[in-house]
Amino acid sequence: MSSYKITFTGPTRREERIGKCPTCRKRVKRSRVFEKTVSPFNRNLDTGLPKTWDEVARDVDIEAEAWVPNFEHWTCAEQRGGFGCG
Repeated sequence: MSSYKITFTGPTRREERIGKCPTCRKRVKRSRVFEKTVSPFNRNLDTGLPKTWDEVARDVDIEAEAWVPNFEHWTCAEQRGGFGCG
């Protein structure tokens, strides 16, 4: 019995936000890549059928637009005694 590997691909979107650190007020840039796969396991909740590329791309867009990064530097958070970027 032979085995094989199936690789599922899907839409990706890179988002970049620019803000100011709340502690030191310096300019900070944060970026993140959002991606989901188009696979038989990624199903539409309403129909139960696998999502199409467009449906998955719409989900990626919604997630990317809702992203709100933490603009605080790690060093500023350490000086303050809290947690850094997330």
